[in-house]
Amino acid sequence: MSLILITGAESVLVDREITRLVNSATNSEVTRLDGSDMEVGAFADATAPSLFSEARILVVRDLQDLIQDCYLFMAAVGTIQSNYQKNLCVK
Repeated sequence: MSLILITGAESVLVDREITRLVNSATNSEVTRLDGSDMEVGAFADATAPSLFSEARILVVRDLQDLIQDCYLFMAAVGTIQSNYQKNLCVK
């Protein structure tokens, strides 16, 4: 499992880097979520093993706005090692 944090003041450059990373990951399922309205269930679904691809990429925008329930869930999941999740992109 990898974690890639992409942040910056220039949203165009951030979007370009996310696009580059997503395009370079072949055979990956990409899920895009918004931190301000992301529910725990949506995060759990997005990080569960995929039946259709080798790796999963999760792009979370506005992570600073993540609701507390989801943040606590992410912290708990972070203590569990998973061989199924390959990449996590966060903006």
